[in-house]
Amino acid sequence: MLPRLILLDLNLPGLSGAQVLQRIRDDTRLKTLPVVILTTSDDPKDIAECYALGASSYISKPLTHAAATALKEYWFGQVILPEFSAAAVPPKPGTPAVAEPAPKLTIQGRD
Repeated sequence: MLPRLILLDLNLPGLSGAQVLQRIRDDTRLKTLPVVILTTSDDPKDIAECYALGASSYISKPLTHAAATALKEYWFGQVILPEFSAAAVPPKPGTPAVAEPAPKLTIQGRD
């Protein structure tokens, strides 16, 4: 199984989040997965680049507990997400195996 939603920060060691997003969109198995950019950057250039690369939404951190709860409710309570299966689309040659999906999103903390 593939994840049903990807939360991606732009500030990563090695590749940038934008580079990771580009790789996700280039991969036939992953290109239709929703990708939410969740980052500290509110730079208009970063925002424009991420949407141009196919980000589903862009959210600037920090998030309050209420905002994180609303995000969870929106993506897992309101949006109808397709079931993705790694077996549904053959991987590109040389692509590593897909890891097990991450546990369900939980929100902890206070506003």
